[in-house]
Amino acid sequence: MNSQIVNNQFYNSLNWWEANDHMIVFLRAESKIRLNYIHKSMPNLKGKTVLDLGCGAGFISLPLAEMGACVTAIDLSEEALRILQEKAQQKNLQNNIQIKQADILQELNLNQKYDLVLALDVLEHVFCPEKIIEQAFKYLKPNGLFIYHTLNRTFWCWLLYLQLVPRLIKNDPKNVHVHEFNIKPVEINAWLNKHNLQSQEQIGIHAPFGQKAIWELITQRKIISELNFEYTSNLALGYLGKARSGA
Repeated sequence: MNSQIVNNQFYNSLNWWEANDHMIVFLRAESKIRLNYIHKSMPNLKGKTVLDLGCGAGFISLPLAEMGACVTAIDLSEEALRILQEKAQQKNLQNNIQIKQADILQELNLNQKYDLVLALDVLEHVFCPEKIIEQAFKYLKPNGLFIYHTLNRTFWCWLLYLQLVPRLIKNDPKNVHVHEFNIKPVEINAWLNKHNLQSQEQIGIHAPFGQKAIWELITQRKIISELNFEYTSNLALGYLGKARSGA
């Protein structure tokens, strides 16, 4: 394992919802296709229970609550959760979101099971990603769904996501991602199988090069226009996946 440590501290001091010259702009943009994937995988979210592991400031938790889901949002960052709480109050979603500060690698002491467990942009940030998959199995209902997104440990992901893009964006906290922490799809499938979760799909996502937002990144070192991601059969960069617990 590389001696570098993933920098998770930067989540405590950033403008989550408005920054356009910071790496967080990519996480915010990716949330749209992640939400689309969740909705395709579970079309009727009204009344469903959702556990969002590593929820950050609520890019996923808040929209799911607006769709009628009952969300438990967990993160280690007090500042991110404070922002999430404020947004939930502004949107009058307090009754739809239970916010909990915790280390998702430790025992969470939750008193319920969930229809859907999420680990989006989380697995590649921790020393033991398999532990998160173990948590997912522990807290899923029978026939429950686990959805994740992570980065692949490939040369192309290293070159584009860890070298080129951080050099283009104006505000680049160091070691937001570390190549050795990225995860190959076969590794995730092995962990899923070990913890009795049946892998159903893995699909890549990427941002098409020709869109206006990419040219803003290159020429202005920030992204003002809407940045869109698309699905692809190529898993070489980032990829989404889902697995289901046994009935």
